[in-house]
Amino acid sequence: MATGCVVTRRYNTRLYTRTKIGSWLCLPTELRIIILETFARYEHPGWSTLASVCREWQYIIATKNLRKLELRSSCLESFGRLITLQRDFVRHIWLNVVVQNNTCPHYQFSQQNGPLIVSAIRKIFSILSKWKPGRGLTLELHAHRPSDQDRFFKGFYFATDHEGEVGSGASHPKWHHPLHRWFDRYSFGPPTRSAISGLFEQITLNFGQQKLPRAEVVTRLIPSWSTAHGVRAVAGVGEFAGEQSRYGLLFQQSLPATVKTLTVFEDFNEKIAEALVRNDSVAWHSSVARHRIADPVLGAIFASKSRKLERLSASFLVDAGDFFDSCIKQLGAWRRLETLALTVRLFQEETPHQEINDLLLKASEVAVRMPKLRTLVLWNGARGNACAFIFQAKHGCAFLTWRGTWDHEISRRVEEGWEQAASRIHSCSVTTKKERIRGQVSSHGDAIHLLNLPCQVVEPASLWQIRREGALPTL
Repeated sequence: MATGCVVTRRYNTRLYTRTKIGSWLCLPTELRIIILETFARYEHPGWSTLASVCREWQYIIATKNLRKLELRSSCLESFGRLITLQRDFVRHIWLNVVVQNNTCPHYQFSQQNGPLIVSAIRKIFSILSKWKPGRGLTLELHAHRPSDQDRFFKGFYFATDHEGEVGSGASHPKWHHPLHRWFDRYSFGPPTRSAISGLFEQITLNFGQQKLPRAEVVTRLIPSWSTAHGVRAVAGVGEFAGEQSRYGLLFQQSLPATVKTLTVFEDFNEKIAEALVRNDSVAWHSSVARHRIADPVLGAIFASKSRKLERLSASFLVDAGDFFDSCIKQLGAWRRLETLALTVRLFQEETPHQEINDLLLKASEVAVRMPKLRTLVLWNGARGNACAFIFQAKHGCAFLTWRGTWDHEISRRVEEGWEQAASRIHSCSVTTKKERIRGQVSSHGDAIHLLNLPCQVVEPASLWQIRREGALPTL
């Protein structure tokens, strides 16, 4: 009996460990990975719990689940306890600090909320200072006030990191809030002056004498304009992307020397500008501009700062005309710059073609002094308008492309100027082409989407927000 028992156990063990035909483990490893990655992409409810099945599943699911973390201030304590193995999966941290309404008449809005933001920034930097540098980590700092979206500005996305597609038929919920002028999704009457002003209340951050801990693990920093003062604490940052930045001088003073990529996008909302124009109670409504007005001083600052960069994208805060004017006045070359993307106020259908061609010719003169330049993008976008001039050098060829909702005839002088630049930089000839784009352009976000630019000018989450807000009927 004893022998029989031993044989039976051995036989049962073989049956248990033997792989059945048609089972999961019979599939090739590459196919199993494809299936798991496809499943993880859809993020069905409870999908993250499947990481406990085995190490293979854990790796695939954890890679997707922990790749981008959305944190609030209240999450930081538990986030600080993240084990070392889990840290390796994190590539992007989106910290959103919720600020409060001004509830005390003795304290200004900034005095009440500034310490909240400073505390959250100190906490996240303290946590990340203990992480070892790895394959790269993006840190995004954001602050918002929920009451803005709950009242007059329904359909605005002040606190989302969504990056999905926005279809032309994108719809919004049927909001109904008569007190704040919303009736069945439609707004009747512009927001009050105080409501609009509240969107732009400034928060002064006082970090005091105590410096932030150095977070060498962070290689890419995306601060909102009110949280940008701590960038020097990111010792190894190589890419800096500023959203809704209002203080260009900050980049001249505070960018770490390690930064190689700088992306600045000053957002605007045409519907808010129009609401101010319609608001008779605003005495200065007649001076409200519906489009961004760039500061020439900032053009000079960015022209100088770009000498140390490899990639620069500055949208709406800087105008290409001011940038190139400053470059011409400066001596020397931009020996590191490989990619340059700037917005151009002149890029509108009613602008005389000669003025546009003069700017494009000036750009070619500056490009000669950029020996590593591979991509140059000059563009503009607004409701009903999308256009871009693109220079690309790749695979021994160079291309000039005009792409837009309206046609522009690139003059022979401009072509000759760029042929000279391409010949000196890349020893190649230039091919010119025009591409007409079609589609509804409800905002500058739609313009960016339709132009399909060869470099990133805005964060995907911000682009999603702009396009969704642009689909709103009115304010």
